Amino acid sequence: MQRLVCAADRHRLDQAVIALAPGGDLGESLAREGIQVDCLGMSRGAISIGSITRFGGIVKRVRPAVIQSWTYNANLFACLAKAVAPGAAIIWNIRTVPYRAQLGARQRLVVELGRLVSSVPNAIVYNSLAGQSVHSARGFSTKKAVVIHNGIPLPSPVRCCQDGQEWRRRWGFAEGDVVVSYVKRLVDPRWHELFLQAARRVAESNEHVRFVCVGRGISRLDALARRVFDSPELLRRCLLMEHVTDVSPVYGGSDIVVSASGREGFPNSIGEAMACGVPCVVTDVGDSALLVDGTGRSVPFGNVGDLAEAIRHMVEIGDERRRQLGARAHARIAEGFSLDRMVQQYTALYEWAGASRTPAHPGAEACAG
Repeated sequence: MQRLVCAADRHRLDQAVIALAPGGDLGESLAREGIQVDCLGMSRGAISIGSITRFGGIVKRVRPAVIQSWTYNANLFACLAKAVAPGAAIIWNIRTVPYRAQLGARQRLVVELGRLVSSVPNAIVYNSLAGQSVHSARGFSTKKAVVIHNGIPLPSPVRCCQDGQEWRRRWGFAEGDVVVSYVKRLVDPRWHELFLQAARRVAESNEHVRFVCVGRGISRLDALARRVFDSPELLRRCLLMEHVTDVSPVYGGSDIVVSASGREGFPNSIGEAMACGVPCVVTDVGDSALLVDGTGRSVPFGNVGDLAEAIRHMVEIGDERRRQLGARAHARIAEGFSLDRMVQQYTALYEWAGASRTPAHPGAEACAG
């Protein structure tokens, strides 16, 4: 859901949430919390005079002190608010890494428009250093840049372990199995094939390793998995699971979690796995290597051999060493990437923005990633 969040008064908790287009899990979640969401009803991001008029009316009614926008289209709408709320502080949020070759014509236009008006917002929040770097190189204002990494909820390690053991029993994993999980949306099949190719190499060298792929649309990889593994015996050791709302039992039941992405900003799935105390193997894209640091392994994207060797290494170091790395991974999330830390950073940014209403940089404390 493309959205804007407008704070009505910096001294109160009143807020209005404006969705550009209907649908999405977030809208349902906000509704359950009793937060009203006004939807502009835009179709596939198509901006119309009617949607602009409705947006202006809502902003005029709310009289916001701070306007927080998310996604490229919403960022452009936030700039329009200056016409009816000139005193409002505007904060953009950019959560992607837009590699030029992977953008369609409409996306390139929206990103370019964002670059041209990037001096308008008081701050531009990126959720990754990689995102900030790419946008700065493309000409976005560097003076407004703020990096606030995504906040990861910290589950109880004991609860994670209990739920994980139950999950393993439910899916029939044996006591000595080493479970390697891959949790991704079906974005680019080439990434999934990279993981499956690496998984096959590891499976051929160790009969106790099991692989789990979880995500929306992941069942569409069935034909690919059959082709890559090319053996009934190996294929039986690879489980494809459709997306579930709560993935923490998967993480809790996994010995290793892998990301084979070719494009990332901040990898939430890896942060969530680390919070559950699981060591990870990642491709060095976006902030993945920064996040994992010394708690797991990082390899260049696209090299099946490197990815397989990293997974094999994590398998062979044994349970005790993996538990040690998992404990360090949990501590790293708790110390530098927790949900509470993110909330504190956004709170400081909103307080600064509502108080200053100036385009100056919000300062190092608010910007810390």
